Amino acid sequence: MNTEYYSLLTEVGQARTINAHALGKTVKLTMLKVGDGGEDGGKETSPKETDTELVRVRWQGPINSIYQDEQTQQPPTESRWVSITD
Repeated sequence: MNTEYYSLLTEVGQARTINAHALGKTVKLTMLKVGDGGEDGGKETSPKETDTELVRVRWQGPINSIYQDEQTQQPPTESRWVSITD
């Protein structure tokens, strides 16, 4: 299995972000969730923009900080130390 970590903005998240931008408001990201896809018998999952929840949330917690790298101008990065144990 090729392990790959990434974030995905759902259709609901996209709509809320577009709406906030249109109204001149900001979007405040406050929570990070991590899932492992384990409820499907261990098969690899492929998140989609139409999804409304993670497959088996294994951890969730507040986001400590969000920042944008001024040198690369990449999208904002969230920062959170996560310790996952069995």
